[in-house]
Amino acid sequence: MIAGGTGVAPMYQLIDRILKDPEDSETRISLLYGSQTESDIIYREMLDELAKANGDRFSVTYLVDRGPAAAAKVGVPDMDTIRGFTGGFARGKDVVLVCGPDAMLAAVSGIKPIGSGQGPVQGVLRELGFKSADVFKF
Repeated sequence: MIAGGTGVAPMYQLIDRILKDPEDSETRISLLYGSQTESDIIYREMLDELAKANGDRFSVTYLVDRGPAAAAKVGVPDMDTIRGFTGGFARGKDVVLVCGPDAMLAAVSGIKPIGSGQGPVQGVLRELGFKSADVFKF
């Protein structure tokens, strides 16, 4: 999962639901969550609690545009960051979910067209070889 700003809201709902499903002990979730500053990170306490309670099933990495950042990386979701984040991705098995502001979507995955499906994968994910079946845009 790659989220920016308030795009973390639907991601949080999915994460919480998946991790609380008593019939699913297999799904592993990694969240790369970008905000402008560390103080802009929403749901931080809840995300940290989920990560702590679920061990290797859920991890979160915070990324901020501007520092200082005590518990986050400073940077943007660029080629190197996303390459490192998706390094263990298994095509045909794993899916990258992307939600955030239009500028972030354009850079990471391409903007989802209104009323016409997901649209093609563009941006960094396309450059890394991801296909439409690998990516879902909110």
